[in-house]
Amino acid sequence: MSHPWRDVGDHGMRTSISPAEITALCGLAYQRDVLEVGTAWGYAAVMMAQKGARHVTTVDPHLPHDSNELATGTCQAAQQMMNYYGVADRVTIIQERADEILPRMRGNIYAPGALFDLVFVDGDHTVAATMHDLLWGLWLVRDGGFVACHDYGPDGLPSVTEAFDEVFPAGPSIQVDTLGIMQVWPRDA
Repeated sequence: MSHPWRDVGDHGMRTSISPAEITALCGLAYQRDVLEVGTAWGYAAVMMAQKGARHVTTVDPHLPHDSNELATGTCQAAQQMMNYYGVADRVTIIQERADEILPRMRGNIYAPGALFDLVFVDGDHTVAATMHDLLWGLWLVRDGGFVACHDYGPDGLPSVTEAFDEVFPAGPSIQVDTLGIMQVWPRDA
């Protein structure tokens, strides 16, 4: 099963990302531009920014939905975490649904050029939403960049695994706990 939510840090932050998963994400994010789909309390965004990401753009409606009843109040909490951990200048929080903002992200004020080196998907965990986020992640990631998805695999969530395997039939290039990672190779013009 997916990792349970737990408290981390010293300021009331919560996450379900394992220590091995956050280490992998921070390595992929180092000196890179990151798009995170699913902010929650902001743990991954804070950690990636603290460990050297150039910039993290994180998207989350911060409202309860079928796969995350815990989301109420997380936008304010995430902003407080960015301030508390000193990374607010390198993290942009967009409080909007991924299915509404991702199709508009290329070349807008939130992300000029809107090509990222890492897209981390950990938002709405339904099959349809995860597939949407992964497909847009492929569109928004630079050649040679990475698309990573939390809650994948036999110890993850069946809905996330189904969506990931549909988008990436060969499975992940790298898997760390429930983090499936694919490198996106140059596309034909």
